[in-house]
Amino acid sequence: MNTRITSDVQQINSVSTQIAQLNQQIANGSGVGQAPNALLDQRDQLVSGLSQVAGVTTTSNSDGSINVFVGNGQPLVLDSTSYALATAPNQFNASQLEVANSNGNPISSSITSGDLGGLLAARTQAIDPALNQLGQIATAVAQSANTQQASGST
Repeated sequence: MNTRITSDVQQINSVSTQIAQLNQQIANGSGVGQAPNALLDQRDQLVSGLSQVAGVTTTSNSDGSINVFVGNGQPLVLDSTSYALATAPNQFNASQLEVANSNGNPISSSITSGDLGGLLAARTQAIDPALNQLGQIATAVAQSANTQQASGST
């Protein structure tokens, strides 16, 4: 799970950087009077691919560039600047990675769509409850064994 989350975050960062570079080229070429259609198409394909990894929203700028946001408005691309996401250990379970913004603040709970959203939802809705139940079973077995051992040693 952690490996896939890390991979998705790396892919998001890579694609965000490419979108920012294309935004710069589009903004520089838009003053010529003709829209750089090949660049626009390439950028749209990148945004579409990014949407499959983590649901994103976009806004358009007057120079032809776009802004790209993930989750509840976390910026990934503003004009020609990209903002990297990172992974950080969960504050309650260091063995689990969370997605964090460029300031290190966790944003996993706001990513609810795409492959990354699915991974995070699977962990919180299926894996964590199953691990909790497994821990409860282990505790019950240990208590039963301790009770049995205590009754035989007196």
